[in-house]
Amino acid sequence: MKIQLLLFLFIIPLFIFSENELSINTTSKKNNLNEYAYYLTDSTNNFSVNNVDTAIWEKLNKPPTIRPSNNSTWFKYTISNTSNKQIEQYIFIPYFYVHNVDVYLKENNNIVRIAKTGIKRIKNLSKNKTLGYSIPVSLKSNSTTTVYIRFNSPYRPYRASTYLISKNEYENISFYNSGVLWFWKGIYTFALLTSLVVFFFLKNKMFLYYFFLNVGISLFISSQIGDYLRLFGVDSTDITVSVGSTGSLLINMFLPLFLNSLTPLKKNNKKLWKFMSILIYIMIPVIIINYFPSLRQGVFTLIVHNYTMIATAVILLILIYMLIKNVINRQKNAIALFFVYLIYVFSGVHDIIAPNMGLVSDSAYLFRFVIIGSLIEVFSYLVLMAKDSLHVYNERTKLIEIQKNHQREIIYTMVNSQEEERNRTGRELHDLIGGNMAIIKKKINTYDEELKSIVNNTVEAVRTLSHGLVSPMVDDNQFIEEIKQMAHIASNNEMKIHVNFHDWPKIKDTTRTTHIYRICQELVQNANKHSKASNVYFQFIGTDNSINIYYEDDGVGFNNNNTDKGL
Repeated sequence: MKIQLLLFLFIIPLFIFSENELSINTTSKKNNLNEYAYYLTDSTNNFSVNNVDTAIWEKLNKPPTIRPSNNSTWFKYTISNTSNKQIEQYIFIPYFYVHNVDVYLKENNNIVRIAKTGIKRIKNLSKNKTLGYSIPVSLKSNSTTTVYIRFNSPYRPYRASTYLISKNEYENISFYNSGVLWFWKGIYTFALLTSLVVFFFLKNKMFLYYFFLNVGISLFISSQIGDYLRLFGVDSTDITVSVGSTGSLLINMFLPLFLNSLTPLKKNNKKLWKFMSILIYIMIPVIIINYFPSLRQGVFTLIVHNYTMIATAVILLILIYMLIKNVINRQKNAIALFFVYLIYVFSGVHDIIAPNMGLVSDSAYLFRFVIIGSLIEVFSYLVLMAKDSLHVYNERTKLIEIQKNHQREIIYTMVNSQEEERNRTGRELHDLIGGNMAIIKKKINTYDEELKSIVNNTVEAVRTLSHGLVSPMVDDNQFIEEIKQMAHIASNNEMKIHVNFHDWPKIKDTTRTTHIYRICQELVQNANKHSKASNVYFQFIGTDNSINIYYEDDGVGFNNNNTDKGL
């Protein structure tokens, strides 16, 4: 019993004070070093690797997310190669946005720095195949290696997740990053161009809001994955943080406007919308001020980061509440938008907000959910916008058709009014004036022959005028006779009118025959006034589905550019 107690007392300290060590062999592909990490905070920023080698370390029992401060943080990992072969691996840090990263190896009490990198040190990022930092290491056979990594990024939150991966795993991650990211960039470029072009043609603000929303998402993610450095090289003034903040501002500004253009949010939540707008308006000057180098490289950038994170979280929650309210009230597009928005928010929380708050650790495939979520968002929102645009197009088409019908009704009413007035005038001429002139003609039969001739001509003129004014309002064969009679009356010694009908259909609609009659009447009047023609020809040709009227004369013609006179 005493021996067992002694063994127990001896073994327990070994478990307490022995270092957590990672053992690998030639088959190891990917190991999360966070599970074997110890950390040390350097508040002076003056510790050398020799100082930290003999310092007291704390076991890391939480996700390796470093809150904003002006301190440096050291991490230590002990790796044991249990095989008889030297193993070539990569120390892989997926989170890219860190100012300074120093990596040291300790073998046989000899400490060597094998990497000096970070966004303020990188000269040419285009050589990097992956997001983040990958440092090759050689682990000797049957030996133990200690890895020290120093992170320094003043007043910035950053993630210090670290992996030990094989060459094949490194190639897989590289393939994922290069393939998925380029695909994502292509889709986002397509979405940007499409929304801008469609806005240019349709003048629908929804597409402009979507354009700026995607610009914001592109700026934010591009700042996190190092696209700025791929274009401009080392970021000595830390402009990347301002680019990312600008992306956040555009997202917060145009996401509510875009959602509101697809489903009514503002109308049903005026007070919340006003509160959300105030949060965004405050964000604008804060981010603009952060573009000054002297401010963004100091503690002020911590204020910008904290306010942006808090305001963004509040805005996202407000939008969720508004969408739920619209779903309950069965507003248009509310259900589809709610589910797409949930995917959008989940991806952002999982890959950005939660890791920044130290709630979860990073994956080796950084921003995987954000990229997948953004791709789903692009396809879903494009479908919703296409659906909404098609609805607007159909409504506009219906409105145009209604306007055309209304215009037809106005023209029809005007024509009918004109016909009624002409009929009334014609009947007055025929019945009243024509009747009176007939009585006068009868009374003067025995008087002056000249006066008699004047009266006869007047009676004939009144008869002709009244006949021209009164609509024939006939159909079928009667219409043909009316046209021939009009041609006979209008013919004279100077101009003959010829009329021919070929397969002319039966038209029972008297309104239509009246319109045709008036057209022909106007043509005859114009010919008589202006053409100086000797012969006028009308050809009436038709079928059951269509009718055609051909007019010809042998006159002088007219200048079709002269539109100063006439109707």
